[in-house]
Amino acid sequence: MCLFTSDNTFRIATKDIRCYKVLAYYHHRIKEDRLATPYKDFRVSLGKTYRDSKPVDKFGSRNHWDVEGGVFHSYARKKDALITRNALKSRYKNVYGAKVIVVSCIIPKGTKYYVGRCYILPNIFKCYGSKRIKYIKEVR
Repeated sequence: MCLFTSDNTFRIATKDIRCYKVLAYYHHRIKEDRLATPYKDFRVSLGKTYRDSKPVDKFGSRNHWDVEGGVFHSYARKKDALITRNALKSRYKNVYGAKVIVVSCIIPKGTKYYVGRCYILPNIFKCYGSKRIKYIKEVR
């Protein structure tokens, strides 16, 4: 998932920002159950806050920036995360033996973040790219 933004500078969260993340729950084909991000396979646990200390990986010019790494990508709206989950569901179950879920998250107050769009064709969704994120609970 890539984030496209017209703003080349971080914003600072003045309050906690609710967001949503699509995760893969691996449970049959490996030794232990685990949650991980589907694109980067980054392992996460509910209730924990994570910080991305890597430099931001972005390219572009003027008003068009593609932010690929160095931030946690998330959806601004639950319904957009659910649409993405539904698009990934059969592929992850059939190929990886994984269940795809949506998790409610928080970008904590004081966190640097971008606001932009992500494309899960044919859809365009409002998304965030943040340096910190806390995974809260599965939502339906």
